[in-house]
Amino acid sequence: MIRVLLADDHALLRESLRETLDRQQDMEVIGEASNGEEAVQLAIEYKPDIVLMDLKMKGLDGVEATRAICSCCPDVRVIAVTMYRNSGLALQALKAGANGYFLKESSPSELIQAIRKVYRGEVSIHESIAGNLVAELRRLDAAGPTQRGVILTDKEVTILQLVAQGKKNSEIAQQLSLAESTIKNKLTIIYQKLGVKSRTEAMARACQLGWIAMA
Repeated sequence: MIRVLLADDHALLRESLRETLDRQQDMEVIGEASNGEEAVQLAIEYKPDIVLMDLKMKGLDGVEATRAICSCCPDVRVIAVTMYRNSGLALQALKAGANGYFLKESSPSELIQAIRKVYRGEVSIHESIAGNLVAELRRLDAAGPTQRGVILTDKEVTILQLVAQGKKNSEIAQQLSLAESTIKNKLTIIYQKLGVKSRTEAMARACQLGWIAMA
């Protein structure tokens, strides 16, 4: 049996989904959540095979709930269920760990097919969004650094360039007419944005993303 958890803040939709799944001999609904927090709690408690996750819920939204579930329950697969034909939202859901993106307007047979595909370990993206999603991925691949999830200010880029030249904090502060403590604080923020912990890692990451060029 494919054990399914429903997560949606609309009770009538959950009831409709339950009726659809209960008609399948190989599926059973093991729980219902009305918000993201409940979805995470029930996923941890019941360990379902599939979570049908509404992306727009009050409190913890579906994307964050998906990320939490995929982090603490790696064997649980999530299918994002939404009314939005938004490639950006789809990309957020997939990056959070979802294995599928399903539109609420779709037919019950499409839903059943999506659940079975994801249960088998495949990815199921609704055909109406798949083309746009591919285009979005290609756009991001060709985009500049500010469109790859890391946004730096002009001042932060300048500081990185000076660091790449081997300048110390005191020298950077003098050149930019700033306090040395300000440079230190800005570097801390830069490290956080780049996901690094040292000057060396920052240089490597910034170079990789195209923010700076290293000689």
